Amino acid sequence: MTEALRHSLTQRADYTQTHNAKSGRYGWLRLTPAYSLKVVNEILDTYSDLSEVKVLDPFCGTGTTALCAAYHGQTAVTTDINPFLVWFSRTKIDFYSSQLIADLRQVGHAICDDILYERVPKVPAPDIHNIERWWSLVDRNFLCALKGAIDARFTNNDKRRSLLLIAFCRTLLD
Repeated sequence: MTEALRHSLTQRADYTQTHNAKSGRYGWLRLTPAYSLKVVNEILDTYSDLSEVKVLDPFCGTGTTALCAAYHGQTAVTTDINPFLVWFSRTKIDFYSSQLIADLRQVGHAICDDILYERVPKVPAPDIHNIERWWSLVDRNFLCALKGAIDARFTNNDKRRSLLLIAFCRTLLD
């Protein structure tokens, strides 16, 4: 194998989810098989001379392609077999006003009070084999209380709930 070929076949971290980690919405959730906004931008840039591009992404994952297309002013249609990823992608590409973001700070304080004073019921811990491997009992109790507090405050289609659940997912993984 030639050195040039070997170099061309090496992994490129800038084409993986690692590249997205500090890139705003693109880095909201670490999903190992996700590809980076850089590779999507490079592909979309090859069609920049066209007045209109319609992007189809039947395996949306975390919604990187749809969000990149939106930033390029293009239309994207996307879906996934995983309902969580469909929800996540919709949340990732949605619009959030400055006021809604500001309101979340106060909501965060209220949720902390709900947990501290046990004002809302905890959700049951998920039935995950060997769950203690991932979270201690103290952590599980906090996470169940946090999820219960979020669920108690908002309906399923509330944008604030969606953003809080993104933060909750990050808490689970970090």
